[in-house]
Amino acid sequence: MNNVLRISIILLLILSISALVMGWMLFNQRQELKGRLQATEDTLVAVAGSIERETPEELTDRDLPKMEIDRDQLKTYYGVDDEGNIIVGGPGTMDEVLRQLRGRAASQYAYYNDTRAALQQRNEELAATRRELEDTQQQLAQTIEKLEETEAAKNEALNKVAEREAQIAELERNVERLEGNLSEQRERIAELNDEVADWQQRYEAEAARVEDLLAQIAERPTVDDDEFDRVAEPGDVMRGHKGQVLLVNRDWNFVILTMARDDHSVRRDLTLFVQRDDKLVGKVRVSDVKGADRRLAVADIMNDWLQMPIEEGDYVFF
Repeated sequence: MNNVLRISIILLLILSISALVMGWMLFNQRQELKGRLQATEDTLVAVAGSIERETPEELTDRDLPKMEIDRDQLKTYYGVDDEGNIIVGGPGTMDEVLRQLRGRAASQYAYYNDTRAALQQRNEELAATRRELEDTQQQLAQTIEKLEETEAAKNEALNKVAEREAQIAELERNVERLEGNLSEQRERIAELNDEVADWQQRYEAEAARVEDLLAQIAERPTVDDDEFDRVAEPGDVMRGHKGQVLLVNRDWNFVILTMARDDHSVRRDLTLFVQRDDKLVGKVRVSDVKGADRRLAVADIMNDWLQMPIEEGDYVFF
């Protein structure tokens, strides 16, 4: 009995030592497996970060949303169905995450393969286009060379034609000088006579109009110098609209102005600007003012300031 007990104790001791050794070995393996699993999880998370969540519409699309993996779900190996049975895979388990990752990786790989094929086709088309462009450039260079030769020949021919035309023109001028052109001279003389008659009529009408206005001006009393000095000093002249051009006499280089009814600041030697619409026409200098109401003024045209001919109806202002 003692022997059996002794042997049992020895066996139990041996088994305990064996269990301790195996436990220590399994602990080391557990640590190794845990490290491998953590490294695998980190790699899967990093790989998911480089996989696009959706297929891009254009190849040039950048910074598209990437996949994100839930580490807790990645650590869940099995789940429980609605009936309470334990199942491997399915929603909420690592199998779902891995399937999604595999599906997106396969889709992205297929998309990039299609893109490579399209790029290869475009490269081939580009190479063909380049060859066609080189051929076209060569043909264009040949065409330009021929055009330059043709242009040189054309210039030479034009020079000869110009020389012939100059000779012909010289001969024609000699013929015209010899023969003359009496009909054209007669027509020109008739036209000049008509123009002279027209200008004579216009001059007579204008002279009659000037004489009539001068007669009207003569009938109006003239404001003497003392009245001018009393009415307005140079510094007292009001700025703004003064009147309007009533008559222009270009032969004697003066204008007759009709002045504003309520402005009595116009005086001799007053310089007024002449305006048409929004354009400056020139300047005139008042030489005389007629009438007790000071409504008519005679002014000399200052030719040095003329921008354009003064016309009847232009406005004057100071």
